[in-house]
This record gives sequence, structure tokens and C-alpha cells, in this order.
Amino acid sequence: MNRARRRVHGRSPGVGARARAGLSVVEVLVAVMLFGVATTGLAAMTFWVGTRAGVAREANQRADAVAEEGDLLASMPFDSLESQGGCKERAYAGFAYLRCVRVDEVAGDRRRVLLTVAPMAQAGSRSLAPDTLQLERTRTAPWNPLQ
Repeated sequence: MNRARRRVHGRSPGVGARARAGLSVVEVLVAVMLFGVATTGLAAMTFWVGTRAGVAREANQRADAVAEEGDLLASMPFDSLESQGGCKERAYAGFAYLRCVRVDEVAGDRRRVLLTVAPMAQAGSRSLAPDTLQLERTRTAPWNPLQ
């Protein structure tokens, strides 16, 4: 019965499968093109992530500089605040910035300190916007534990 079927179809088993073994040129070209498109997308995404990481690093450095300068101004004696006014170029942990301080007298015993940190433009980096911190300082009355 098997022999009769083979004769009816006109070929022996396995001959058609051997003739189609392997890949055609069109299949290889399609596979290479799909691989190229996927690799290009992956490269673009990697570049985007690297750029965003650089911007995030600069933003963290700016935040660190603002926190450091703010802590210095907050811990400084009240009478020494006036001498801190003006702009100076500074660097903190490899991050160059322009530090500007303005001290305004609100009342006789209160001062408003406005700190602005503007990142300096460096080669190969995007410039970030300046960051501002405002402090309210008051003169404390002398403390006497015997009163």
C-alpha cells in the first residue's frame, strides 16, 4: 500500500525535503535587514541613555554645590553675612560654577540671603539653568543660662 502511494505521487519520500534544505538568498537578506534595524535602534537608545546620564550627573553636582554653599551661609554668624555678597567663581568636586550671593535687610534683626549657583559652560556638556536658594536669617538674642 505504501508503494502504491509512492508511485501515484510520482516521487519517493525525502527527495522534496532534501531539495529545500538550507536558506535562500532572500531569506538571508531579510534576516540581515531585520538584524540591522534592531541593532540601529539599540544603538540609538544607548546613546540617548548615555546623554541623559551625563545631564543627570551635572544636575546632581549642581544640587550638591547649592547644598554646600547653603550650609555655609546658614552656619555663618549673622554679622558676617554682609561680607559674603557678590559673585565668585568656584569649583566643588570638579564642578565649576558661578556663586552669587545677595543679602537684603528685611528688618533690623532679619536678613534675606539669596544664593544663586550658575554652572559654568564646560566643553562637551550641556549648560544647566541656574539654581537659587533663599534663606531667612535672624539675629538671636544672647543666651544666658542664669536668667
